[in-house]
Amino acid sequence: FGTCFMALKNVFCYDTGSGRKQWTAGGLGTNAASPLLTSDKDNGALVIGGFDGFIRAYAQDSGKELWKFGARDHIYASAAQLSDGTIIIPSADGSIYAIDPKSGTQKWAFDTLEPIRSSPAVDGRDRVYVGSGEGRLYCVNPDGTLRWAYRCIIDDRNDLNASPALGG
Repeated sequence: FGTCFMALKNVFCYDTGSGRKQWTAGGLGTNAASPLLTSDKDNGALVIGGFDGFIRAYAQDSGKELWKFGARDHIYASAAQLSDGTIIIPSADGSIYAIDPKSGTQKWAFDTLEPIRSSPAVDGRDRVYVGSGEGRLYCVNPDGTLRWAYRCIIDDRNDLNASPALGG
């Protein structure tokens, strides 16, 4: 889990059986969102974004930093994952980033022009759904192209910060 501690020790891993701390890691910014575990195996990664504008991947078994990717603003949302392993994470800079899970390099980015604080939902066809700071719900194809956008809120306070949910 991530915490709001500011300096370097703000991501923790505990053994749920014993309650013992396994490792501690972190960056310079607090973590507002839940981490993503890329696998249920020990050699998977934990991916989390911070208020310092970096998305970091840590080894689930040791906490070693595997890679970090810098966005242009803080990360408020949790990450999601496409079926091919691609990490999807929005940023308050208005972009939805697709990141290669092995190298941490950008595969594509889609810019909404407004801050994003909504965590993404991914459907069975790898389409990404996310709300934006201008009251729109976006649906982005797995290649980073716009599928559609719908204006949900037209009031002065139009941030669509809630995370979308998918159903039948």
